[in-house]
Amino acid sequence: MGAVIGALLFAVPALILAKTSGEQAIVERYKGTGNGLDVPVRDMTGDSSIIPTLTILVGVVGALVGVLVGQRKGFELRLQAQMTLCQMQTEFNTRRSS
Repeated sequence: MGAVIGALLFAVPALILAKTSGEQAIVERYKGTGNGLDVPVRDMTGDSSIIPTLTILVGVVGALVGVLVGQRKGFELRLQAQMTLCQMQTEFNTRRSS
């Protein structure tokens, strides 16, 4: 799930950069807003073939982070279950019979 979210969060700006019309629309939208910033426009002859590679890379990194977080949470839950079973067995062993 983390890989999908990471890839989607990266893909949206990457697709805007891949299409020159999207980038130009953003520049035109904020031009003349009075912020005093000169918005640089990149050279339109650039190659955008790196965007799918970066999207896959970000997805893989997101998957690795998701796996690590999931394994840690799984370990914590198993540890908590073992502690609960140990406490139950201690209660059972020390219970006085009436």
